[in-house]
Amino acid sequence: MKIILNADDFGISNDTVDATIDLFEKGILNSATILLGMPATGRAIDYAKKNTQFSYGIHLNFVDEGNPVLSPQVVPSLVNKNGRFYPSQEVRKSLLFNKFSPLEISLETIEQVNYLKDNGVPVSHIDSHGHIHKLPTFAKAIFSVKKYLGISKIRSVQNIFTKKSVLSWSFWLNSMLEANIKNKFETTNYFFMSSHFENLDWPHLFKEIKNNESLEVGFHPGYLEDWRIHESKSAKQLSDFIQKNSKFKKIKWNEL
Repeated sequence: MKIILNADDFGISNDTVDATIDLFEKGILNSATILLGMPATGRAIDYAKKNTQFSYGIHLNFVDEGNPVLSPQVVPSLVNKNGRFYPSQEVRKSLLFNKFSPLEISLETIEQVNYLKDNGVPVSHIDSHGHIHKLPTFAKAIFSVKKYLGISKIRSVQNIFTKKSVLSWSFWLNSMLEANIKNKFETTNYFFMSSHFENLDWPHLFKEIKNNESLEVGFHPGYLEDWRIHESKSAKQLSDFIQKNSKFKKIKWNEL
């Protein structure tokens, strides 16, 4: 079974960059997705250019007061009156009313990917801040420029949970969103991200996955915020778990 350990938010802060690089250097992580327009984005890009033994993707951002790479005048449906992206919950609700232009999503996606490429970082895969890419409007817009981007790999929808109920509406919604992603992109069989940061007893969930299948586990490393500290610990725990189990093999996103 192939497992990818990916760090999200690479570049969001100096703390997260420090923790992510530390986990790379210790052989715990093997992939990360870079978030543009943040205080430490430059450091993340510099590290990626100098350390090509790892795999780097784009952590697309369309939410939470981030700034578009394009001029706000080019993507007016995506930004508020201050030229910044809307809060993630507002974006999700607004999709019900077709507020966002698919063309503008496509153009901003191209610009974010090209920013990394132009700065010397090969882009192996796509995921997004707040997992916005899994929503149908965004998934369709990104898919429409897939060939132009030259990127076929994208994060799947979470389908492994510490607590799962088939009676939950989110379980069935995730199943539909997952099918949509897998019809359009190359991705892993499974994706997991723990929301129970105080509980590190979850690697046993992976034991039932078949040998020929793949799994991505996402982390948000850091040393200053409690939840990021727990995620850093989780990454180390899972890396140790993989090393002790011959059934599992750690791979990078560009090896999928």
